[in-house]
Amino acid sequence: MASLPFDDLDPDFESGPPTTAEEYLRRVRWEAKKYPDVMSASTTETHPEDPRAQIFEEVNRRTSLAGDETQLSLRPDWIAAFEGWFCEQRARLRTQRSQVTQVANASTESSVEPVDWFSE
Repeated sequence: MASLPFDDLDPDFESGPPTTAEEYLRRVRWEAKKYPDVMSASTTETHPEDPRAQIFEEVNRRTSLAGDETQLSLRPDWIAAFEGWFCEQRARLRTQRSQVTQVANASTESSVEPVDWFSE
């Protein structure tokens, strides 16, 4: 169901950018007709460079072992990689926090006098 009555003419792409709202809507509707009503994408792709993806893969692997107690300890190389990533994130957060604090302190220490724009 269309929200506005509109002609079904093909858009004129050779004339350059649309110059009217009607021409713009023609182009939008023409483009929309080329795609299905529902689109879907696979969500199974993981990013191995993201430590969170590694954590989920490790948890999934460990829960699938169900009962093999020898497999329930973390690998030392994984622990070292995660600790390194965590320390980098903590250092980045400290830097950002100190920058925000400096900006906030500088703005409160400003000696600019307020201006009364409405006084005569």
